[in-house]
Amino acid sequence: MDLQLTSVNEQTAELLKTTDHVLIQLREAKRLRQQNEAGLNPGERTWIDSTINDTSNAARGLALIIEPTRIERETGNGRLGLGRQIRWKYRDKQRAQDKRDRLLICYQSLMMVLGHLQRITVPQTITGPGPEPVHELGAKVPSQYLSDLSHPHRSGSIISEVTDETKSSMSPASPNYELLDMLTWRRSKGVQGQSRKEKKFGTDVV
Repeated sequence: MDLQLTSVNEQTAELLKTTDHVLIQLREAKRLRQQNEAGLNPGERTWIDSTINDTSNAARGLALIIEPTRIERETGNGRLGLGRQIRWKYRDKQRAQDKRDRLLICYQSLMMVLGHLQRITVPQTITGPGPEPVHELGAKVPSQYLSDLSHPHRSGSIISEVTDETKSSMSPASPNYELLDMLTWRRSKGVQGQSRKEKKFGTDVV
């Protein structure tokens, strides 16, 4: 009989652990369900609520079977009466196993619901680093510009400096005035020489 008593205690203890674990996950699912109330569509609400209710009913059904055995074991200093052991062996044990199987099926559905709620939950207290700067075509911004832009009192001069450099690199090259003067002088010399030749040719003809 002691061997049977040990078996009953182990079986009920294992079932209690399973029930407690499911109830912890069930409370978390209810909390996230309430937290994400505004962001759920009607289909999601129906699916989540039905899964929570099914899991809660399955856990309650198993607890109702094993609770009398647990109470008697605690009040009897770990001992169970003969009547309780017989009821467990020939009636409650099989019923508890059936309820446990149903609870595990509901638990799998609950895990899908819990995973969905965790994915759509936006943490309100966790802040991460800001987004990385985006540069088109993979252009790299010099580090000195990034460090200077982080100081508001220096950002204006740096931006104007970059703008001036950009304008100068994009605008046409400035004319070389010395070269223009030389070309003008050579052109004027050429005209004067041509005039002298024309005068000399006219004199020779006359």
